[in-house]
Order: sequence, then C-alpha cells, then structure tokens
Amino acid sequence: MMAETSTKHEMEEEAEEKEKERKGEGEGKGTSKPKHLGARRRGVDGYYLQKQFSMLDLEDSTETETTVDVIMEDVKEKLKAHLREKFTCIYEGTGGDRSQLEKVYTELYITQDVGKYDCKSHENLHGFNLWNQRIDCLDIFMKRSYFFEFKRGSGRKVMTKGIAGIGKTVAVQNFALHWAEGNFNQHIDFIFVLPFRELNLLKEGEYSLLQLLLHFYPELKQTDAQKPLNKKVLFIFDGLDESRFPLDFASNKTVSDIDQRSTVDVLLTNLIKGNLLPNTLLWITSRPAAASQIPPEYIDQMTEVHGFTDQQKEQYFRKRFSDAHQAKEVISRIRGMISFSFMSHIPIFCWITAEVFKRESKQKSRMITTVTELYIHYLLIQTQRATKKYGENKPGEMDQKEILESENVAMLLKLAQLAFEQLEEGNILFYEEDLRQCGIDVDKASLFYGLCSEVLNQKKMFSFVHLSFQEFLAAIYVFHCCVTKKLSALKSFLGDEAADLPLHELLKRVVDKAIQSETGHLDLFLCFFLGISLETNQTLLQGLLPQTQTSSETVEEMKRYLRTFHGGNISHERCMNLFLCKYELKEQRVQNEIQAFLQSGVKLSPIDCSVLSTMLLMSEEVIDEIDLTKCYTPFEGSERLLLPLKNCRKAALKSDIFKYGHKILVSILQSKDSSLRELHLEFCSRFNSSVLGRLFAALTSPHCKLETLRLSGFTLDCEDYEALTSVLQHSQP
Repeated sequence: MMAETSTKHEMEEEAEEKEKERKGEGEGKGTSKPKHLGARRRGVDGYYLQKQFSMLDLEDSTETETTVDVIMEDVKEKLKAHLREKFTCIYEGTGGDRSQLEKVYTELYITQDVGKYDCKSHENLHGFNLWNQRIDCLDIFMKRSYFFEFKRGSGRKVMTKGIAGIGKTVAVQNFALHWAEGNFNQHIDFIFVLPFRELNLLKEGEYSLLQLLLHFYPELKQTDAQKPLNKKVLFIFDGLDESRFPLDFASNKTVSDIDQRSTVDVLLTNLIKGNLLPNTLLWITSRPAAASQIPPEYIDQMTEVHGFTDQQKEQYFRKRFSDAHQAKEVISRIRGMISFSFMSHIPIFCWITAEVFKRESKQKSRMITTVTELYIHYLLIQTQRATKKYGENKPGEMDQKEILESENVAMLLKLAQLAFEQLEEGNILFYEEDLRQCGIDVDKASLFYGLCSEVLNQKKMFSFVHLSFQEFLAAIYVFHCCVTKKLSALKSFLGDEAADLPLHELLKRVVDKAIQSETGHLDLFLCFFLGISLETNQTLLQGLLPQTQTSSETVEEMKRYLRTFHGGNISHERCMNLFLCKYELKEQRVQNEIQAFLQSGVKLSPIDCSVLSTMLLMSEEVIDEIDLTKCYTPFEGSERLLLPLKNCRKAALKSDIFKYGHKILVSILQSKDSSLRELHLEFCSRFNSSVLGRLFAALTSPHCKLETLRLSGFTLDCEDYEALTSVLQHSQP
C-alpha cells in the first residue's frame, strides 16, 4: 500500500514538472531540455511519458493539418478563379468579341455507348445517328452517375467523341465553369483542363507530372504540389484529334512516380493506363476518327456529342437574334433547305448561318439555298470586313467585284492553298511555318480573323473557323487551279497526265479522286467543288475565279457524269454523298435517283435510313412511289424511313418494316394531309396479327384517303377477315 502511494505521488510530481517545462515555467523559462529519465526505468513511468509525447505529437499534427487545409482551400479558390477568368467569356467562331458563356451556351445532345455502326462517310453525317438515351454532361462524374459502369478501381476514364465544331470544347468549358462557380460537381477537389493544342507546345522537353501542372497552373506553387494530387482530381484532355504525340501505349516506359521526369507523351500514356494516379478522374474529348488512338480497355465509358436537336437549334437562333420575328424567319428558312438539314446540328455551322443572315439583306439571304452559297456569302462578308478595316475605308456597301478585286484576292488564294494542303495531310491546326510555305505573311493573315484565326499566343497556331470551311476553301483552290490550268500544284492530287485534259475532264478527275476515298474525308470537299461550278456561284466569286465560257455546258456534263455512279459500282456511302452533291448542283431528278438506289437491293445502315428519310421528306413535290421491298432496312432505321410515305402517292413495304413501324404508318393513314393513295404490303416474316388489325382500323378513319391496299403472302385469321369486312363495308357509299 505504501509502495502504491509513493508511486502515485512520484507520477504526480513528474507530471507537474513536465507541464512546467512545456509551458516554459521551469528553470530557464522554457529553455531547458527535458530531464533524462534513464535512471527511473519503472514501466509505469515509461508508459506515462510515451502517452504524453503522443498527445503532444497529435496536437502538433492537428495544427499542421489545419494549416495545410487552409492552404489547400486557398489554392482551390485561386484555381477556380483562374478557370472563371478563362471560361466565363468565350469566342464564338473566330476572333471578334467575346461573349458570356452562360448567355450563348445552348445545351447539347450527348449520349452514351454509341458508335455501333462503322459508317465510312464524312463525319458531318454522324449527326444522323439514331440517338440513344440522353445524358447530362454535368452528371458524367457524379458519385451516383446512373449510366456509369465501373471496370476497375475508383478511377473513371471517359471518352467523349464528336465531329469538328460540334461543341466538345464548349461543353468542357461549361463543365469547368460550373465547378469553378460552385454550382456542380463539388465532390471533385481540383479540375485541371489541359488542351492537346497547348500540350503540343511541350512536345520536345521532359517534365515530371508536377512540373507539367505547375507550367499550366502556377497557383499550385504556394503549396506542396503533391498535396492536391492526393485529393479527388479531374484531368480534362481536350482535343485528342489535335494531338501531335505518338501515344505508344505498348512501348512507352512505365512511370508511376509523379516526380519522375519524362516526355509529355509518356506522362499521358501512363495517366491514361492508370500507372500514374490510378484513382484520378480523366475526361478526353476527340473527333471520332482519332478516338481509336486510345485502346478501348483504358476507357471506362464512351459518350458522344450529337450537337443540336431541332428544338435546340431554335433556342440557339432565338439567342442569336434579338428580333424575335427575324429569328422565326431564319428558323423557317433553314427548315426548308435540304443542304442545311445535314449540318445544322453543328453549333459552329449555326453560328456561320446566323452571321450571314444577320449581315445580308433579306433579298440576298432569300437567294441562299445551298451550303456552297452560304459559305460564299460568309467569305464575302469577312473579306469586306477586312477590306474596310485595313484597306480603303469606302462608304457604303461594296459589291462582290470590288471586294474580290482588291489586293486581298492574292491572300485569299494563298489561304485556300493552305486549306487544301492541310486537308490532304489531315490537319485542322497548323503553324507559322505552314503559312510561310504557302507564301502567307503571318501578320497579314490575322486580317482575315473571320476565316483563319490565331488560337494560341505562345507559339502562333492557326485554324479555320470550321473544318467544313477549310474544305470549302480547298475546293475553291482546286477549282481555281483547274480553270487557270495551274495544275503543277495539284500533281500529287490529280497525277502528271492531268495537264493535257480539258476542263470537264479535269472536273471528272476530281470527282473520281473523291469517290475513291474509303474514309469519306473528301465528301464535303466534293460537294463544294461541284457547287462552285455553277454559273451563279462563279458570278458571286467574280475576281477570285475567272469566268469560263463553257460553264453551263460543263455543269450539265457533270450532272450526266454523276448519274453513271450507282450502288452497283461504288460504295453506298459514296452514293449517299453524291445525292448531296446533286443538291449543291440543284439537280431536279434527285428523288428519282433515290428511288432507283432503294430498288438496287442495297443494305442500309441506320444512318443511311435517316439521311434518305430527310432527303425524301424535304421534297417540294409529291413523290410518285417509294418501294422499300428490295432493300435491307435495319430495325433501328425502319421507323425513320417510313416517315416520307406521307408525301408519296404509292408505297410498297415488306412486313418486317411494317412490324417495326406500324404506328407511324397508321398515323400517316389517319392524317388528313397524307398523299398516300396506294399501299402494297409484302409478307416476309411472322408478326402479331393485332398489328394487321390496327392497320385495318386505321382504314376506317374519316381522314384516310387510301384507295388501294394489296396484301401479298399473308394468312388471315377469322378476326382479320371480320376487320377487313368492316373496312369494306365502311368504305361503301
């Protein structure tokens, strides 16, 4: 008992002495060191001291963590401020004034798990994909994202595909801005947006991941840069198609330490593979053709931006035009133009359209019926703007000849040459040296900011307002070379023997070259090339393109030449594009050629069905016949292909098409605006007899104008006979 009391008393004295020393109340007022306790080895004393030191370490650790948290929050706020400054306002199109993102942003249609069908057509036709379930771009990285399926770990790697100008970059900017403003995705601690076009500038050096981030985000310098990377981080790599890195996933060395230096290419492959920061979030955007650079096993989720729906197009134009009546008129005009329907899902195309309709008079704008005409007017507007701003400032509006006979003509042709040469190489971004090779003064090129703009300041990098406009200028260059016989520049494109050919044969050679493309990368180029051959378009471009005396004869010759191509001698993807070419040539017989194409036994894809449906729906005249009995129509496209039946007199269908699209057919039969008078259904597969009953019921509608119904190969049961008898009795006067 005495021993226990003594031990307790000693412990209390020891604790009191230690407390005085910690507070600075002992000898030396806190300067003395703690006494060495080696002479007192009792177990209870050692335990007591260990506990005391642990408590002191915990207090120091808590204070340190608190300091780090404060610094981290400060870094996060500075990062958010950086993103707000960068993305609150954006440039629309090229150059010009910046607009507030929230005022001009129109929500895009984005889906998951697309790309089932390999369509080797121009990427602008990707807008005719049958769209899957829509997803909200802001929800992609939500903790409980309903469409996300995990493949491994807690990291998510998302690839978002979309054609040029469809809105991928703006979607990324909108996502980052909402995070920076504290509106969405606050479970993510840090977001780093790293566009490939900026990463390309660091292609030669070696960096650690930390150094790379500090290069783009100096806000991280005020703290240990490793700390933010231990949090929930999202890397956004925008524009894979603009990457100039090899991205060799098989051979690149492994890097797992964020301090290890290597090339940016190696850092990227290791981040994507998960060797570096395996739990981080990754979001990569790309045009479809470049998406395959990343093996699918490293992507957890594939999404695609489809651009605008019809409703979103209307919303966009209402935002662009302060005058509601003008917006309504523009929307109405666009709906009736076959050429516009193929590209109006692309936001940047809508921007170009709005620019033209805003600045051209009503009389001029009403004459625009093709994409070639639209782009010619945009070219004239931008050239006039450059001429007035930097040349002789003449009062009033300049005519086309004045605009194109100015000293700017030489510059335009050099830009057109650049567009063609870069299109051949597959580039949509180019550098100062590329401009100099075409004889372009880099400083003077900036005058044409509406056509070709500088996209980076660190090292001058340029792009055209959109890939389609690059294709348009390329077509102008090739056509100019053909009519002026300056064919040495086209030797790699047309061959050596082209120099001795007459104009119409040269044009045919260009058609052949475009049709031979397996990827379809020259499809839209060909549409513009043929559209430029029209006399009316050459008149608009007078001064830039010399007039040819045989222009009208040449156009008729080209129309005849295009008719020699059909589903039997070229791929049906090229056939689809030739239909568009004929619209640019204002061919009057396109509907007949579409019908012949459908009767050729072609196997259609869902995209084909959508494209053909759109062409047939926009026919100004009632179609004589649509026969769908000889072509293969997939389930996903059947309903779309039935829509034009409302505008035709006679239709022939197989039962499988009717089975999938019977609701549409019934609706057409009951419509008072339907032109359908004769319907032939051919049995080819079994289906629910109730479907046939719905058809018979539709025939009793007071609005039904069908006069002839033919059923081939069907076996009718008693209920079908009763329903048919009722129809016949109902139709009697």
